[in-house]
Amino acid sequence: MSSISHNTLLFNIHDFVLLISATLYLLLAVMFSFVAHRDSNKTYLFLVVILFLFAAQSIDTLLIWSEPLRLLILSWHPSLIFWGGLGFWLQGPLLFWLVGSLIDSDFKFYRISVIHLIPTIIVATLLAMNYYLLAQNIQVEKMSNLRFFQSALMDNLITARYLSMIGYAGWCLAALSYKQKELVEKNKYTPRLYLWLRLGISSSIIIAAWPLLVHLTSNRVSLSTANIMGLGTNYLSFFFVNIFVFMTLKSSHFIQDNKKIEMENSLSEYPNGEKVIDPEPEKCVPLKMELIHHLENYMTREKPFLKLNINLEMLAAQLSMPERTLSRVINQHFKQNFVEFINRYRIEEAKKLLISDVNNQKSILTIMDESGFNSKSTFNSIFKQRVQMTPSQFRKTALKTSRTASIE
Repeated sequence: MSSISHNTLLFNIHDFVLLISATLYLLLAVMFSFVAHRDSNKTYLFLVVILFLFAAQSIDTLLIWSEPLRLLILSWHPSLIFWGGLGFWLQGPLLFWLVGSLIDSDFKFYRISVIHLIPTIIVATLLAMNYYLLAQNIQVEKMSNLRFFQSALMDNLITARYLSMIGYAGWCLAALSYKQKELVEKNKYTPRLYLWLRLGISSSIIIAAWPLLVHLTSNRVSLSTANIMGLGTNYLSFFFVNIFVFMTLKSSHFIQDNKKIEMENSLSEYPNGEKVIDPEPEKCVPLKMELIHHLENYMTREKPFLKLNINLEMLAAQLSMPERTLSRVINQHFKQNFVEFINRYRIEEAKKLLISDVNNQKSILTIMDESGFNSKSTFNSIFKQRVQMTPSQFRKTALKTSRTASIE
């Protein structure tokens, strides 16, 4: 086989892009692994594994397409080739389970879940039969000039793996969009976290769709064009991973938003008997009544709770008040988290609409929409929890009381 001289340059600038991408994916994976360990959260665990697989995919691409490095690996241990690409088949199912664990708080693995691993098992078997179980000299012969990588088997597998990832990511994006408002209402995640997830899943589609296009058109364009398009895949991955690192390090949206949700559901005692959520209790000071009145007047006058996507950041901006201050006002004075605070106003609005003569002919679903809810199950659940009866029962009771009063 070809030998590598001591003067051979193992890495060029394009290879460094792949190395940096892999390093950044690993950095993110390590960061979130601490969160997964701390919170024992399946969602974070799936994310960590996905990030590790993206790093492995970048390394695998480097091993295959950097000729000096490929020849070096083949002379050392040829079976190290393709493992990152094999992990590509696991990214779709893991993304599917990640979104499933976020949507369903009682998410569990069932036997039927194994069906998502069948493609990975099939691909692993095909690679074992056609490459891994062969003698090392045959492996070297097949991969030294990329003959096996350019075979019909690999051609079909590469096409299928990109289509698989696009399919899984597309489903996840649709599921998140369908469940977004319901999850925000249930305080499962914030709109900023939703934006983070949506960007991540959308980038997965792009990172799979572009190389699929390159793969399908490589025989129809010139070699130089195909090479440039192929390098574009590496730079796309590099671009998106840098965005995620920047977003995570600068704002820590994915970690801080979930941490904020957890804090809002865990109240600690305030020295004077009130309850307050504050990561630094020693900095708590009595609230100014003008802040409370300002918030109450704005809620009554402007009714911001009628907006489906209202969140702490938006309301704080509308009030010209720091988020931290608004959070303290809600938690300390009203003894509620933000979602409970908003839903209290929505329920009061729904009660007014239900007993209004003008709205007698309106359906419960219409009342639900006009009071700021978009999920029937959430609306009924919260209404019954606060009023001790369903919206329909409340309307009937109010109507009956009104008729009795008019007769008297």
